[in-house]
Amino acid sequence: MVIMIEIIAGIEVDVQKKPVKHVRLKVTRDGKVVLNIPNNRPKKVGVDFLLQKIDWVKDKLKNRPKKSPFSFKTGEMFYLFGNQIVLTVEKGVKNGFLTDGDRFIVYTRDTAEEKVKKAFESSLKEILLKRAVEYFDKWQNIIGLYRSSLTSRKTVSRWGSCNFVRKILIFNYALINAPIECVEYVVYHEFTHFIEPNHSKKFYLALSNFLPDYKQRKKELQKISILL
Repeated sequence: MVIMIEIIAGIEVDVQKKPVKHVRLKVTRDGKVVLNIPNNRPKKVGVDFLLQKIDWVKDKLKNRPKKSPFSFKTGEMFYLFGNQIVLTVEKGVKNGFLTDGDRFIVYTRDTAEEKVKKAFESSLKEILLKRAVEYFDKWQNIIGLYRSSLTSRKTVSRWGSCNFVRKILIFNYALINAPIECVEYVVYHEFTHFIEPNHSKKFYLALSNFLPDYKQRKKELQKISILL
């Protein structure tokens, strides 16, 4: 299977070449638009099909259930590696964070919501990337493949992505909501793209060497919504 991310009519679309008989189009519950195209048909066939259904796609995206916005205030609940935790905002001499039991304390010089949001997101990115680096360090020396850059940012529908040519890995910082086993799955999934760029049989064989139970972890991840 070959997967490409395309921007079509202003919408991010997962374009997948697969061993299917007909073009298939779906919008997932978390807002991902997926276009399946038979291996023996050109991409244009699928794109034309999508454009014919573009009003339906836009309606699906517009009418999907809306989440309550995260307030970035003391008492807000979220998940840290699958464990529910309470946000506490405190004024401090410098920005920082501390985990204290079931509390996640964010220190910020300015307690305005936008400043708290920035400090909170920065804290989550730091925690997530620290854990990702631990996983990478475990394997990269063994197989002789190295990343040149590792970063985290908020994305709409993807947990992670890999730029194979530039050796850059990007993770959605909201991945920190997921249980640690699912985080590990996403990290190794993207890392495996350094070995095999596409989702081929070789890719999944390599991934199974890192995580023999990756299929179960993937199923668990699919149950999780992006909460931040």
